[in-house]
Amino acid sequence: MTRDEALHILGLNEQASIQDIKSAYREMAQILHPDKYTHNKRLQRRAEEQFKNVQDAFRYLLKRPAPTDTADPESAFSPASSVTQGQATLAGTLAGVIAARVQLIEQRSQLYEQRTFAIICLIVGVLVALAARRYPILGIVSVAAIGAGVVQFITSLQSLIFIKERIEVLGKQKQDLEEQLKQ
Repeated sequence: MTRDEALHILGLNEQASIQDIKSAYREMAQILHPDKYTHNKRLQRRAEEQFKNVQDAFRYLLKRPAPTDTADPESAFSPASSVTQGQATLAGTLAGVIAARVQLIEQRSQLYEQRTFAIICLIVGVLVALAARRYPILGIVSVAAIGAGVVQFITSLQSLIFIKERIEVLGKQKQDLEEQLKQ
C-alpha cells in the first residue's frame, strides 16, 4: 500500500494532517463498523472487509507520516490550507456514506429476491394444497411451503422497510455533504 492509496481509502488528499487522518478514520469507523450490521451476515462480512481496509490505511498513515507533518501539526499549514483539510474530511465522510449506501442498495436487491421466493412458496403451497385432497402427504408439504413463504415474506418486508429508511437517510446525508463540499 502506498501513502496515496491509504489517503484515498480514507477520502483524504495529500495535505492531510495527522488530525485529519484520525478524524477521517473515526468517521469511517462509525459508518463501516461491522457491529452495525449484525442483522445481516452478508452485509456484516462486507463491512468487515471494508473496515479492515480502513484500519490498514489508518495504521499505514500513522506509521509513515507525511514529510510536512511536525510535532505540532497545526503549525504545518496556514489557515487557508485548513479549509482544504476540512474539505478532505468531508470528502472522506462522503466516501463512507456512499459506500454504506451502495451496500444497502445491494442488500435491498437481495431482499427483493427473497420476497419473490416467498411469494413463489405461497403460490406453490396453495397449489399443492388444492392437489392434496387425495394425498395427505402433499397436505403436509403444502402447509410447510405456505408457512415458509409467510415467514420469509414478513421477514423480507420488515428488512426492506428498515433498509429503505436507511437508504433515504444516507441519501440526505450524501446530498448535504455534496452541498458542503461545493461551498
